[in-house]
Amino acid sequence: MNGFSPWYYSDGRQVAGALWRKQKGDVLLETTLSDDSLWLRVTFRQQPVLALRAGYFPGNGFRILKTDDGGRTFSMQAATSAGRFRIMVSLPDQSYPMLRCTTYLTPSTDFRIPFWPRDLMVLQASGKQEALEGKVHVRQEGGRSGWLFGGIESADPCAFLYFQNLTALNDYAIATHTKLTDTVGGAWPELGFGLPPSPEKALPAGKEIVISDAFLMLHESLPAKENDLAALFLEMTGRLYLQLPLPPTSYKPWPDILSHTLRDLQVNCGCWFRAGGHSYLNAYLCDYDTPPELMVQLAVLLPLMDYERWSNEPLKIVQTLKDGIPFFYDEKINATGRWLPSTMDRLDLSEEHKHPRVMDSWYLHHPLVNLARMVKAGEDHLKDLLFNSVEFAIKVAHHFKYEWPVFYHLDTLEVIKAETQPGKGGEHDVAGIYAHLMLLMHEISGEDRFLEEAATAGRALEQKGFHLFYQANVTAFAAKALLRLYIIKKEKVFLQAAMAALAGIMRNTGLWDCNYGNGEGFPTFFILYPLNNAPYAAVYEELEVMASFHDIIKMAPEAGLPSHITLLLSEYIRYMVHRCAYYYPPMIDKSMIAEKTKTGEIETDTWIPLEDLQDGWETSGTVGQEVYGAGLPFAIVSRHYSVLEDWGCIVFLDYPISEKVEQLENGVAFQAGGHPDMFCRLRLMPMEGFTLTDGQVQADKEMMQGIKLEDGSLEFSIPGQCRVELHFG
Repeated sequence: MNGFSPWYYSDGRQVAGALWRKQKGDVLLETTLSDDSLWLRVTFRQQPVLALRAGYFPGNGFRILKTDDGGRTFSMQAATSAGRFRIMVSLPDQSYPMLRCTTYLTPSTDFRIPFWPRDLMVLQASGKQEALEGKVHVRQEGGRSGWLFGGIESADPCAFLYFQNLTALNDYAIATHTKLTDTVGGAWPELGFGLPPSPEKALPAGKEIVISDAFLMLHESLPAKENDLAALFLEMTGRLYLQLPLPPTSYKPWPDILSHTLRDLQVNCGCWFRAGGHSYLNAYLCDYDTPPELMVQLAVLLPLMDYERWSNEPLKIVQTLKDGIPFFYDEKINATGRWLPSTMDRLDLSEEHKHPRVMDSWYLHHPLVNLARMVKAGEDHLKDLLFNSVEFAIKVAHHFKYEWPVFYHLDTLEVIKAETQPGKGGEHDVAGIYAHLMLLMHEISGEDRFLEEAATAGRALEQKGFHLFYQANVTAFAAKALLRLYIIKKEKVFLQAAMAALAGIMRNTGLWDCNYGNGEGFPTFFILYPLNNAPYAAVYEELEVMASFHDIIKMAPEAGLPSHITLLLSEYIRYMVHRCAYYYPPMIDKSMIAEKTKTGEIETDTWIPLEDLQDGWETSGTVGQEVYGAGLPFAIVSRHYSVLEDWGCIVFLDYPISEKVEQLENGVAFQAGGHPDMFCRLRLMPMEGFTLTDGQVQADKEMMQGIKLEDGSLEFSIPGQCRVELHFG
């Protein structure tokens, strides 16, 4: 903190006493008016700690027109020389100190906004000139959620979560042609949201527009340890989520998308690279310059194998990909490498990782996890390749003492790039995917040394907190492994680290719908960013996070995960299944797709997903059309659809569904995942030659009323965590 701006001091010049006051335990909320702002002041144990600026107009004092105290709500209408404000304050959660404040502005004349102050102030300590001390642990980065999670460390310590509902501000972004990225932040003690400046485009006169929709929560403790802070962030985010206005979802025909993708994978030569008499997938469509990568082959192969088991239909492409795996063996290290050895001379050295003997830490382990999954599924011919490669992975882990750098030399293990950013360390979540690999090896071999390797790696993540996150899918693997270790070992350190991993993933989501510019063409609520500094969402990471969340939800009862965890994970899955269809070029308007791409080419009529979805004012697909993300529909169909042959019906559920389907005398029963306070979509689709006319759906014994669709399907909205019974005939 280096002093205050002039806007900080305006909180002290009150011209009216408390207009509204509410006490919740040790937390007092009160509304006061200064000469240019309406404030919501938060007092904790008799110490004023925070103030939220609910309304502001510089140099034009508010003239109160009307106030209304409704008990749990307060509203005010006020006028300035430039327009009218309508401010709505509510306490949405009766059991928790949380407030919501929505501010509407109706300009009386067209005006531009060259600057707007932050709306969250950390107040001064009693009798002192300095602000209370504290720290922000989570803030908005790019297009992620508009939140701040931090703590007041002086006086009586407490934590707070500020959230700006950016969805409500789309009209402002459209009117002013501004972005809502990086709008929540600031420097202590002046934090929160500031309207993005609009020096060129004015707000139109006479039209009411939302200029803020803020939530503020206080927690009556502040954990000292990093992983405990991460767990508290998840808890407060779960409470917040239950109060958010959620956008609707819609059904997407994933079996049809799967058919299109399978066709294009098989027949589009832009997907393939030929070497040594074998066919390998390119990483990006029409990228013939980059040699094949093992990660790419397995990233598509494993979802295809999931689908094969689900459908009981062999796929020729599966055998093609299997045939090429042994050729990734690297004799110099007696293990699989990243690149196909026979083609490494094609690397153009244009990027740090495009060197033959350079290894990106997570790239070593990710293919080995998938090889282990294949061996578990009965691919015994890969055992020697797997076990030899795992011994090399153990050697690397011991060399780096379970703290992996970003890049290292495969032969010498010399560190080439140590840190992601100065002072941030290397790829912390690699310890988690390494633990996941070791657990798989323990299941395959029964050798306890693999279990102990997993535990040692897991303990290395004891106090990484939010820094544990490096790459979303790898962090999800880490969370899964840590929970499994907790179930086996009963050591709390693993559960705490798992919470930190999940908190890192949630911190990189966007809980808002970008509806300006190209964002009007596809939904973005609960979108996931693959890296801490990534400016776009990416399909491959979303695919693997979704699959890991399914596994974590299955472990939740045994691990004793709190309900807010299953809520957030299930809701991510529900929205992901709804919106990820828009990674496919045929699903969006061609004008929303970049004309030039970094890698390969884009074919807008091909069902291979774009790697990247960008902010609304940008075009998407700037990175390329991602072949290694093509497993998406196979992963979704095999997890969200169930074929009931005996009843001529296909069941779709956008929440996780129990693996075991119980057979009833005249139907079936299964357990829906999710959260009991939320609802999910259940769709029953008739198979060819069948008609759904007399099906009955019960959710926890309550009869559900469905909607008959034009194609003969029946659709229901059912609560999460319920037992569903389908009765036919």
